[in-house]
Parts: sequence; structure tokens; C-alpha cells
Amino acid sequence: MDDLDQRMSTHLSAVDPRVGPAPVFSASATPPSAPASAHCLSELLDAEEGHIHPKHQGHTHIDLLHEQFLFSAAGIPTPSSLPYANASPATTATTVTCATSSPSSASAQAVRTSLATAPASLLNATWSDPQAVLRVGILTVSDRVSAGQMQDEGGPALSAFVRERFSASFGSVALSCAVVPDEETDIRRELLRWTDGHPAAHLVLTTGGTGFAPRDRTPEAVGPLLHRQAPGLVIRMITESLRITPHGMLSRGLAGTRHSTLIVCLPGRPKAALENLDALVSALPHALRLLSPNQLPRRSPVGSSSSLSLSSSSASASTSSSPSSASVSSSPSSSPSPSSSSSSSSSTASSTTPTTPTLSLFNAPKIASSPSTVHECNCFAEEDAPEGRKSSYPLQSAEQALRLVCESARSLSAQPAWQTGLVETVLLREALGRVLATSVRSSEDLPALPTSMKDGYAVHTDSLLRRAAANALPSGDQQTAGSENSSATNTASPTPTSTDDTAVILRVDGHEQSAGATGHAPPLAAGCARRIATGAPLPPGSNAVLMVEFSEVVEQEQDRELAIRVLCPLSAGQDVRPVGCDVRAGEEVLPAGCLLGAAEIGLLASLGLRRVSVRRQLRVGVLSTGDELEPEPELDGTSRAADPTSESTTSESAAGESDTAASTLPPGLVRDSNRPSLMAAVREVSGGAWIPVDLGCAADTDESVVAALQRAVKARVDLLVSSGGASMGHRDLLKELCSRFGELRFGRVRLKPGKPLGFAELSRERILAASPSMPPGGDREHDPDSSCSDSQEAAASSALSASSPLLLLCTPGNPVSCLVTFYLFGVPLLRTLNGCAQVNLPRVRVRLADAVALDRHRPEYKRAVVSWDDAQNGYVASTTGVQRSSRLLSMRGANALLELPASDGRLEVGAHINALLIPPVRLFRD
Repeated sequence: MDDLDQRMSTHLSAVDPRVGPAPVFSASATPPSAPASAHCLSELLDAEEGHIHPKHQGHTHIDLLHEQFLFSAAGIPTPSSLPYANASPATTATTVTCATSSPSSASAQAVRTSLATAPASLLNATWSDPQAVLRVGILTVSDRVSAGQMQDEGGPALSAFVRERFSASFGSVALSCAVVPDEETDIRRELLRWTDGHPAAHLVLTTGGTGFAPRDRTPEAVGPLLHRQAPGLVIRMITESLRITPHGMLSRGLAGTRHSTLIVCLPGRPKAALENLDALVSALPHALRLLSPNQLPRRSPVGSSSSLSLSSSSASASTSSSPSSASVSSSPSSSPSPSSSSSSSSSTASSTTPTTPTLSLFNAPKIASSPSTVHECNCFAEEDAPEGRKSSYPLQSAEQALRLVCESARSLSAQPAWQTGLVETVLLREALGRVLATSVRSSEDLPALPTSMKDGYAVHTDSLLRRAAANALPSGDQQTAGSENSSATNTASPTPTSTDDTAVILRVDGHEQSAGATGHAPPLAAGCARRIATGAPLPPGSNAVLMVEFSEVVEQEQDRELAIRVLCPLSAGQDVRPVGCDVRAGEEVLPAGCLLGAAEIGLLASLGLRRVSVRRQLRVGVLSTGDELEPEPELDGTSRAADPTSESTTSESAAGESDTAASTLPPGLVRDSNRPSLMAAVREVSGGAWIPVDLGCAADTDESVVAALQRAVKARVDLLVSSGGASMGHRDLLKELCSRFGELRFGRVRLKPGKPLGFAELSRERILAASPSMPPGGDREHDPDSSCSDSQEAAASSALSASSPLLLLCTPGNPVSCLVTFYLFGVPLLRTLNGCAQVNLPRVRVRLADAVALDRHRPEYKRAVVSWDDAQNGYVASTTGVQRSSRLLSMRGANALLELPASDGRLEVGAHINALLIPPVRLFRD
């Protein structure tokens, strides 16, 4: 029997002499259907008085005592009018029995009165939106967060997750959040506010206190409150946790119901809490509706502005028209053409923040399909393909594919051979875009001395009070609140109130406090003021600054001020920056994994740092494949042989042509746009933290592809991003070669665009050991190190060894598919490898300015421009026209990817969906 069992048994034995020694049930084993809320207890009291409510037939006095003890243990006072309220607990009883008699009517009435008065003030929670359909309580359990020693990250992360993921199912969500220490009494008190208050929560999430530390007591606090446990939810959380880390078995999760409230205990780490909740999110709406069928009816997505909406009439009407005659329009009544079918995927991140990062990116709100709605394109399900014409690679979900990619990156970065030479020290001016290797703490207080926030006069408030008393200034006109050693900065601007009859006159001494002055300033004499500049330290004997605007010179000698009149009341600390108000000595100012931008570099400079330890720059190899590619001379140094009689190759024509003129494209060839765009994306996204390495082009032969892989190994790239050679063509060889040199983690992903995406871990040793024989002209040779300095090569050489796997991301050959999959998978992979704290793309909620069609088979990403609309007070997304994966124009100006679920039908103008922002983030204003 645990501590609560013992105390409950002792309490029950002491307060009621009718409780006998014969055991009936343990206090921790709640009687069947035990009522607990105020209205249930009221009905039970009616039963105890002889008016038995039908649903409480069989309940007895012991039920009331059991629930009353839970209220008492949670800090809710027992009314003194009860005959057993002040009884001393017995010391020997350990079990309780069910009595056959009932308490007096007076006792029952006293309990009812207590439930209607004192507990109400303790139980009723405050909700962010009292009119919302779904109410969710989020409780952070942490000693350090409760004491203000640590910022709450789990609560805000769960709040953002709940708002985003449950809005589509229930429309509106109200939140009530709290933070408590690891004390069972405090935990129970907050839970009872949500489960037994009015209105009660539908769902309560706790984060923290589920581990093995001595203070981890959340399951022990929650368990006795549950009427029914939900082991299936716990099993699901543990199963998903073990897929990510073996430490998942150390989490003591708990789930169950109290009345109509579902309670789920999640881990304390934000990432783990979000992963556990994400594992349950598909079943929670149904569970909540089962618990509250009258309050949470099934919500139809049709016509709702807060979720995705379908228009079956417009979709079905569009199918009757010829695909060739269809056109793209932003009008709600027109449907996109088949070629404008979105090329996107549905993904969500938990970071995320979020704050708090999570790799579960691909969960968009679901849409109920309608038999009368048809997707406008001519795509068909893969299972409809004839036998022998299907891909041999299993189709992975985008979420699972991203998880595999980031797991490989984490595994590689944890290898000792890879970590050698991982950190380097650079000057601050060279640190922009780099990732901080170690956390940075301040060695001093900032500011080190009390300093002035304004230009004015240094004064002491006591002098003002003495002068005010001497001039009969009413004491009520002076503000004396505040303290010299207050850590808060008093920045409120005073209001001039003094008159000639009550003005305070101060003499101005002959000194001046200027910013940057060294040495000790003489003390300020009583009754005097001293000129002071912004940023200057306060002289000894002063505790406030009087702004120039709130003073008046009453006596001067030429340009020298001799006396001033104070025109407003001042308080101690007025316009003064106290010691350490910006940064405290020992405070962590930047965590490891932080991306260094302009503000971060300025902060490091303010701490006196000139150099900083950062993660080394990652080397990203970029390779294009395909016989159809025309190599660019400025990139490869070679080009296909051209007709020597062609005008474009004559010296006269070459001399007269502008450097900006387009080259003539031989028939049957295409220009390579993937390699330049990928290399630019690597530079643009990283801000200098990643180095693109040009590996040229490879022909569609085994020898050419192997030679390209060998170039990548010799260039010591951390990641190789290839384009092309990954689909169903008989000359698409890249994935087949992966099994020869390593392991292909996945070969296809259910998303659009980018279905042929593959990812592999290859052995550098096996690649180098492969035969280097190459037919003449089979490979387009290129120096992969031409874009890298010797120091960068040396850093990479020390960090990589032949035993480290070469990560290969095989992107499709279509230009849009290539870029979109790099943003969705390559960027999180590189950020994980680089030790970034935030790896996911940022997400915003947007309102559609255009109607968009959905793909029934795959989640999609549509390219769009997201801008702020003042009239709508939110973000609005406009698609970029025809969305073919070959049409690179659809990426022009795009700053976001719209997350669209796989479904029949379409989304109308005004529907709200999620959008992933393409890095670097550029948001516009209408």
C-alpha cells in the first residue's frame, strides 16, 4: 500500500466509527462508477438521505468518504461543520469497509454546501476561450520551472500542437495551462480543477515527472484520481518511443479517465512529449467523443472557415470539361487545370517548434471524401498498374522517410571518427550562419554598474522628499514606490505636476557624468543634481534619473546651469538600468546548436568575445545524372561536341556575343538547371554553414555513376545530393548501385512532387575499391574541390574517415521535385548533422486566396506566396500558377509550400491550411 493508500485508510477509519476492520477494497482501487464531481457528489448525498438516484444504486457512504479524501489530499478544505472534519487520524487501520448506515442529513448538507462554495473557487478553471468546443488542460510538472529557475518549454509546445492538430476535428480549442512543482498535492489540486470544475476539461495532458528520478511522482499523483485506466494509449506511446530511442522504456506513462475527462501523462522533455502525443493523435478525437458524445459531436468539414472545406459540385462539374480546355483561375468557381495539380506533401513539425523540435512533419488535417468529388488530373492508383510494371521499392510515408533520414544523420554525427575535427574556432566576423558548438555563459553582469537610460540629471529621491517637505509639497504628490536594489527597471515616463508654489529646486553641481568616462566620479551631495548622459554610470549618492524634458533651468551663469526645478514626481530606480538587468553573471546567453545571426553575433560581442567555437562547415556534394543533360562549360569545364560549322562556335560569333546570351541547345538535350539551383539552395539556406561541392554530371551508365561516387568520396563530402536516375526508367541506375555499395533505406515516398525520392547509406571503402575503368567520354570529369579552400578540405579530411558512411539523397530529375524534396528532407538532414537545435521548416496557418484541387492518392505541396493581409488579420496564400513538377516557374517568388492532404474534391477560397515556409524565410505584406 503506497503513501496515499495508507493516509486514505487512516483518514476513513478515523472520521467514521462505523468503518470496520474487515477489508473490502483498497483506497487506491476506486469503487466501480465512483462519482466525484460536485453534481455527482450531490446526487450521492441525496442517496445517502434516502433519495437514491437510479444511476447510483448500490453506492454507499464509503464512496463519499473516498472522494472527499481526494479533495482533502489536494488541499481543498473539509467544512468544519462535519462531525468528523477535525478528527485525529487513527494509526492502526490500514483498510476500510463499506458501512451499511448513512451519515446524517446535516452531514450530507454540510458536504453539499462545501462543494458549492469553497471548492468552487479552487476547482473552476479559467479557459482561454469559454465558448470553444474542446477544452484542454496542460499541466507542466517541474520543480525548476515552478521556481522560475528554468523556462517552460513543454507547456507552450503542447499548446501549439493541440491548437494546430485538434482545430480541424473540433473547430475551436480552449486551453488552460498551469505549472506545479513535483508535489503530489499540487498535481492533484490542478487536475481536480479541470476534471471536477465547471466547465470540466475534455482532455488533460501532463508533462514531466514520469521518469525514475526520486522527485518524479506524476503517475503516483494521477493514479488514485482515475476511475478507469487506458493501457492501450500507454502501450502505443511506449511502442512509438522505442522506435526512436531505447530510453523510451524508462518512461512511466499513464492514461485514463476521470468522469468524462481523459488524462494522459507525457514525458517532460518537449521532444518526447510531442512524439508521444503525436502517436495518439489519430485516436484521441474518437476517444473524446465517446467520453462526451453530447458535447463533442462529429464535426463536418463542409463550409467551415476554420478547417478544410470541400466543394463537390464544382469538382464534379469540372470533370465534364475537356482537360485540354481547363484553365487556372483564382476565382472560387473555377477549378485548376490538370496540369495545375498540386505537387506537394502534407507534413507537420513539431517544433518545433515549436519551440521545441519534432521530426513528425507530415500530419495534415484529414478531409472526408465525397463520392461526387473527383480529382481533376488523370492520375490513378499504383495498384492499378499491370503486373511487372510496378516499382520494386516499397512506398514509405513522408513522415517515416524523414524519420529515417534524421536517424541516419544523428547516428553519423555520434560516431567518434566523424566528431574528430567537428569544432573549430572562428572570428566573430566570420561566424554568420554558423552553428554554435558549445553553450556560452556570461562571465560578468551587464551592465556592470547602474547606468542611465536617458539624458538628464542624476538625483536622489530622498533629496526630493526633503525639499518637498520644506516647500510644503503634499506627500501624496510624490511617488516613493521602488527600491534602489530592485532588479526591475522603472521606465514609466512621469507626468509634470509641480507648480511654482510646490516646485522642488535642486542645485546643479559642477560635474558631469558622461558615457565612457573612466575613473571614480565624486559623490553627489544631498540636495543636488548632476548632468548625466545616456549610458553613463550613476554617481555615488544618486538613485534616479530626471529626464531633461521634465526639468526647468531656474538659475544659470552664462552657459552653466546652477539650479533646476523638478517638474514631476520621481521614484527610486526611475530611468536607471540596474546591475545585471540585461545579463546576469553565469547566465547562459546562447545554447549549443544555436544558429548565429546578426543578433547572436552582437550579443557575443557584448560579452567581450572575439572568437567563438562553431561546428565545422558541412560539405554538400551536388551531382546531376542523365544522358540528356548538356553540361555547362562554366561549371564543368567541358561541353558536348558541337557542329564545327555552327555560327555559335566561330570565333567571330563568340567575340561578338554578350556574356548574358543564352547558348544554343542541340536537339535532344536539356540544360542542367538542377545542379545550379541545388548549389544555390545550399548556400542560401545555410547562410554559409554549408559548402556546396560541384561534382558535375554523370551519364546513365554504371561506370559513369561509380566514377561520380568516387569523386564524392575523394572530395570528402558529408552528404551527396543527386538529381535524376531515381525513377522507373531502364537507365535509372542510381538506386540499384546503392545495394552494391551500402544500404538503400527507402526508394520511394508517398508525396507529390517527389515520389521517386531515395535515401541510402554507402560505404566509402567499397566505393573506392570499385573498378575505376571508364569508357572514353563516358564520364564528364569535374574537379570537385575547385570551389573549396585548402583549409576547408583539411577540416573535412580530419572529420571524415573511410569508415564513415556516405549519405546519399537521390532526388527526382524534375526541377521542382528536386528542389522541393531538398527543402523537405535535405535541409532537416543537414541541420541534424550540423547539431542545430531547430531542424524543421517553420510553419504558419494561412487562408487560401485560390481554390485548389486535391490528389486522392498522395499528399501534396503546392508552391505559393504567403503574405500578411491586414484586412483578414492573418496570412493569405496565393498559388504560383500551374504546378507541374517540370515547371520551375512555379518556384519563382514562392516562399511557402502549402500542405494539402490526400483526398478527393478541392479546397475553396477561404479555407485555412498549414504552410511550410521555404528558408530563408521571406514574408510579404499586401
